[in-house]
Amino acid sequence: MWPLFDLRIRHRDVLLRPVREADLPYLCDVLPPDVGHDPRLALFPSQSLLENERRLLCMGYWKALGTWDPTSWVLHLAVIHEDEIVGVQTLEGENFPALRTVDSASWLVPAARGKGIGVRMRTAALGLAFDHLGATAAISSATLANSASLGVSRRVGYVENGRTRIVDTGGEVADLQNMLLTADRWPGYDVDVTGFEACRPWFGLDDPVTLRPVTPDDIEVFYHQAADPEAVRRANVPARARDEFETHWRDRVLGDPSVLVRTILSGNETAGNVVSWWRDDRRTVGYWLGRAFWGRGIGTSALREFLSLEQTRPLYADTDVNNLASRRLLERCGFRLIELHHEPDVDYVVLELT
Repeated sequence: MWPLFDLRIRHRDVLLRPVREADLPYLCDVLPPDVGHDPRLALFPSQSLLENERRLLCMGYWKALGTWDPTSWVLHLAVIHEDEIVGVQTLEGENFPALRTVDSASWLVPAARGKGIGVRMRTAALGLAFDHLGATAAISSATLANSASLGVSRRVGYVENGRTRIVDTGGEVADLQNMLLTADRWPGYDVDVTGFEACRPWFGLDDPVTLRPVTPDDIEVFYHQAADPEAVRRANVPARARDEFETHWRDRVLGDPSVLVRTILSGNETAGNVVSWWRDDRRTVGYWLGRAFWGRGIGTSALREFLSLEQTRPLYADTDVNNLASRRLLERCGFRLIELHHEPDVDYVVLELT
C-alpha cells in the first residue's frame, strides 16, 4: 500500500530507509538543538525552541506523507550507522517531472559528526536521485556559518551557485550559500538501491520497462540513437554510416542465431536495445539507450530483465574507462571489474558477471 517503506539505499556503512511513524519519538529525543528549521514556519510562544523543533519535525513527517504527489514530494530518510539511527536525510523534488532537480536537507546527532557520515548519507541520497530517479541537477544551501554542511556539499562535488539572504530561525538576517551539482558532473559512487521498482509510480516514473523481439522498424530508431554525437562521445565508439549500420544489424545481429537481442521499451517508446553474443570464447553483453532515456533507471531495469533470458555465466561486458554511468549500471546488475585494457584509440574496462 505504501511501497516507499520498503525502499533501502546503502552506501558503504550507511543505510537510508524511509522514516516511519514509530521512529518519531526516538527522533524527537535525539534531535539536536542546533538542527534549525524553515524560518517561514510559525513557532508557538508557549513552547521552548527545542519543543518547537520537535513539533515541526513531526508535522513535517505527517505533511510529507499526507501531501505526497508524484510531481512534488518530500522523502524523509532515517540514517542508520552501526544499526542505530543517527540522523535524517531529506530529499525533495518540487515539480520534479519538469525540473528534474532535487533539494536536500539533513541533520546528525552530535556523536555521529566528524566521521564522514554526512558525506556518505548525502552520496547515498544522490545515488537514488541521479541513478534511479533521473535527476539532472541537485541543489543545496546553507548559511555561511554552517561550514560542515557546505563542506559536505563540496566533497560530494557541488559548486557554488550564488548567494541569497534569509531571515534565519533566530530572526537574524543571514547570507545563504547556494550549491549546485549537475548530472554530467556526478562522479558516481557504489550506491546500492533496493525496493525501488515498486516505487516508480510514486515518483511519476510509471512507464513500465519491458523487452520484446526486434522488429524491422526498430532498426531506423536504433540508427538515430547510435548516431547521436553525445552518445558516440560517451561510448567512444565511432558511428557507422547508415548502409553499414543496417548491414551489421541484418547480417551480424539478426542473422546470427547465436546472438540474443531485444528491443527495450519504456511504455510504448523504443528506448534502445540490449544484445549478447560470442566474442571468441567469452559471452558478452552490450546495450544502447537513446539519450532521451538516460538517467531514469531504464537501462538498469532492462539489463536485469535481459539477464534472466541470457543465463550464460560467466558473462562479460566492457565500457570506455571514462563512461562511469555505464560502468555503474553494470555494477548495479552484479558485474565486477576484472581487467583494464589500453589500445591506441581507447582505454576500456572489462567487467564480469559470475
